[in-house]
Amino acid sequence: MAVVLPVKNSDEIRELISLKGETVRSFSRKNGISYGYLSQILNGRKPSPKVAKKISDGVERPIDSLFLFSKVAKSDTKPKEATK
Repeated sequence: MAVVLPVKNSDEIRELISLKGETVRSFSRKNGISYGYLSQILNGRKPSPKVAKKISDGVERPIDSLFLFSKVAKSDTKPKEATK
């Protein structure tokens, strides 16, 4: 099982970053997240649990107030052989 953490409200995270006096770029640098990855997260990409924790710690909010928790089964990514 993999943990999936979609953002509940990216505008809220942007607002919290702004309230800390940071830009998304400066926040990402200060919290050890690449700017590109943080930007993708704020536009819908699901972050790893480690990065979700960095974001929640950086804005000083509980992780479950910013992200939805769900578990998904890892799919078998092995290609299937063609049948004749």
